[in-house]
Amino acid sequence: MRSKAGPKQLGDMSVIIYSQNLRCMSDSKEAELASRLKSKQVFAACLQETHILGCKSWLNHGWTFIHNGLASRKKKRRATQGVAIVLGGEAKKAWESAGFPILKFGSRILAIRLRLFDPANKPMTYFLVSSYAPDSSQSPEELEAYESDMRRCLDACAPTDVAVQLCYTYKDNSLSSYTEHNY
Repeated sequence: MRSKAGPKQLGDMSVIIYSQNLRCMSDSKEAELASRLKSKQVFAACLQETHILGCKSWLNHGWTFIHNGLASRKKKRRATQGVAIVLGGEAKKAWESAGFPILKFGSRILAIRLRLFDPANKPMTYFLVSSYAPDSSQSPEELEAYESDMRRCLDACAPTDVAVQLCYTYKDNSLSSYTEHNY
């Protein structure tokens, strides 16, 4: 039997997962994002093009941010790339229940596992992936590196995991749309 501190059963909730291309994370965007995610009761969010350097995690307004990005700025380029996964309270409990895994594949792919319970109280593990593919203007080597990293990521998904991969870009850079999954 699971403890009361663990994640809710899937049958008890609707899971909302956002995907957002930030085109550069800033303190004001982060605060706005946290506010919007809370108002929409979002379970988790996948963020792309954060432009943040390094791999780190932090808390902001009750949300857990997990980030993967370039180690250092490329010469004569802004700090492009960078992906993050943001977890609300229930998602953080599910991540904790799965053992807090963080899997990084290059600077454009980040994955975590979330352990939830179905209505029969059977554990289910979700493999949540946030990715940011290079556009066609990038070098063939960069495109090949991304494809190789994605293959490694998908290979890391266990046969019993439910894979959820999000990489979606909004042209107007707003949080006006979301994906909802009812279980």
